[in-house]
Amino acid sequence: MDLEKKKVYYASIEAELRSRRQKLLSLAKNPKILGDYYEDLFRDFLRSLISERYGIFHGGIYYEGNLFNEYDVIIVDTFEHHPIFRAGELLITDPKSIRTVIQVKGTLTKKGLEQSYKNLLSVRELNEGIMCFVFCFTNEVNIKEIIKKLDEENSPIHALYVLEESKYFSRGLKGIDFPKDFPALGHMIELMKNTVLKSAIKSKFRIYSSKSGI
Repeated sequence: MDLEKKKVYYASIEAELRSRRQKLLSLAKNPKILGDYYEDLFRDFLRSLISERYGIFHGGIYYEGNLFNEYDVIIVDTFEHHPIFRAGELLITDPKSIRTVIQVKGTLTKKGLEQSYKNLLSVRELNEGIMCFVFCFTNEVNIKEIIKKLDEENSPIHALYVLEESKYFSRGLKGIDFPKDFPALGHMIELMKNTVLKSAIKSKFRIYSSKSGI
């Protein structure tokens, strides 16, 4: 399937995700409960789009006797990873086994962006081969501030996605020419499939910074 056809496919997937979010909003108002539901909903959608080879969890990274943070989405290669601790969807593992980490926000605020930045920075310091994203359902942060964060020389965020208007802000990736208005969720999935979610994975993979975004 070429990218133009995938554009239509991912647009329908996004529409379904928005619909399920609206159902949640009609049932729950507590921000904490909604936040947990959003993360579960997002992880469930990822499982429907990514090969079963890759496990999708939430949890922490254990390295040199320390447990680093708690991350909303951790994607590992199940052929290679050896969990230190696992209980259901909760996973604690070493940084070498992780391919992608994603921070999920119901509504992205300036404070939430700063927290996500710091959490993902701790990930990249442990393993430069990990791809890091921020995904939110709605956004309250000024676009200029988002671009500024991604453009920082050592920014750990490869891309930031906003489902509400299907927007994404990316540091760029050579070799993939996405069509105009390509769905945000589709951009994230295709980006992963063409880089870290491959059988031959480079331990020092890194996206070179270039100013771009929609």
